[in-house]
Amino acid sequence: VGNAVDIPADDMTSAGITLEGLDAETDGNMIAAIRDLMLPQSMSGGIRWGGLFGGAVGVLLVNGQNMATPLRLDTVGKDQFRGIHILDRWLVQPAGSEVVTEFGPDLGLPKYYQTVSDNQALSGRKIHYSRVIRFIGHELPYYQRQAEQGWGMSILERIHDRLIGFESTSAGAAQLAMKAHLRTVKI
Repeated sequence: VGNAVDIPADDMTSAGITLEGLDAETDGNMIAAIRDLMLPQSMSGGIRWGGLFGGAVGVLLVNGQNMATPLRLDTVGKDQFRGIHILDRWLVQPAGSEVVTEFGPDLGLPKYYQTVSDNQALSGRKIHYSRVIRFIGHELPYYQRQAEQGWGMSILERIHDRLIGFESTSAGAAQLAMKAHLRTVKI
C-alpha cells in the first residue's frame, strides 16, 4: 500500500529539474536555492498526501506578504520566497462558499482556504487560492467532488477490493501452511 502512494511521488521528483537559458552562475545559484528550500521534497510530500488522502495543498511561503491577498509575482523580492509548506486536506478547509469565477484552470475551486486551528505552523490562516498548489488523488465527478469539499478520492479507494482479496488470500495460505506443518509432524 505504501508503494502505491510513494513510488509515483518519488518517480515524479527524483530526477530533479533542468534549467535552460541561464548562464552557468545563475543556473548554479538557482539549483542551490531549490536544494536549500527543499522544493523537490515538498513537491514529493504534496503528491504523497494528495494521493493518500485525495487532496493536499502546497502553500507558497513568501515573507512579508499577507496570505489572504492574491499573489503578485512582481512584488516578490529577493530572498522573500521561503519554500512550500504542505498541508493535507484535513488541515485546510475551503473558506466559505466563494469560488473562483475567472476563466482558467482554477474556475469553480475555492477562492480561499482556511487552515484548521490544530495546524501548528499556519494556525487559523486564510490563504488566497493563488498562493497554493493543489494536489489531488483521483478526480471525481462534480457532485462527488462537492461531497468531498472539492477534493478528489484517495488512490487506495480504487484498489481497496484487491487489497482485501490479497489480505484474505495471504491469511488463508498462512493457515494452510500451518495445518500442513502440524500434520507432517504428527506423521
